Amino acid sequence: MKQIPHLVVLLSLFVLAALTISPVQAEEKVYGDQEYNTIKTDGQLIPVGEKNRYRNTYNTWNIWANPFGWFFGNISVGASYAFHQNVKVNIEPYFIYAYYAKPKIVGGGATLSSSIFFNKMYDGFYLEPGARILYLSQDKTVGGGTISGIAGGPHLIGGWGWIWDSGFNINAGLGLGYYWGDVGDDVNDTDTFSGVFPAGNLQFGYTF
Repeated sequence: MKQIPHLVVLLSLFVLAALTISPVQAEEKVYGDQEYNTIKTDGQLIPVGEKNRYRNTYNTWNIWANPFGWFFGNISVGASYAFHQNVKVNIEPYFIYAYYAKPKIVGGGATLSSSIFFNKMYDGFYLEPGARILYLSQDKTVGGGTISGIAGGPHLIGGWGWIWDSGFNINAGLGLGYYWGDVGDDVNDTDTFSGVFPAGNLQFGYTF
C-alpha cells in the first residue's frame, strides 16, 4: 500500500514529459503572424514555404512561357540551363500569328540570351544581355504579293526574379535594344532601317 503514492508520482512525471515533447508542438509553432515547421541545421526556424531563401543549391533547368503574349499571337516557350549559381543561358523560339491585323501577319524568330543574377539563381535583380532575330510577312490588301521583313540585333534587359519552394518562378524586366532590318515586297526595292527600340521580358516558369 505504501508504494501507491510513488507510482502516482512516476505516472504524473511521464504524462508531463509526454506533453512537453509533443510532436505537434515540436514541429509546428506560431510566432506572431508566421507559422514555422522547418528547422535549420544551426537551429534557426524557417517560415513555411520559404526554404528557398535559405538554400544555396539550385535546379539547373527552367522552362517558361508568357501566356499574355499568346492572346496577341506571340506564341513562345523558352528553356534555360544554369551552369553557375548566378548565370544561366536561355533560348526562346517563337511563332507569330497576328490574327487581328488586316490582313494577318505571320512570322517567327528566336532569342538567345544569358541571365546574370546578382543574388542567386532565379532570385533577385538580374541583367540579361542577348540578341534576337525576327521574320514577318503580310499579304498585300490590293494587287496581291507579299510584304516581308527581317530584323534583329542585341539588347540588354534589367529585371527582377522571384522563385518559390514549388519551383514556380517569375522574371520581369525592361531594357533597350538596337535592331537592324529591311522590308520589301515583290515589286518595290527593299527598305532598310535601324535604331533603338524598347525590349523586355515577362516569364512564368518552372525549374527542375
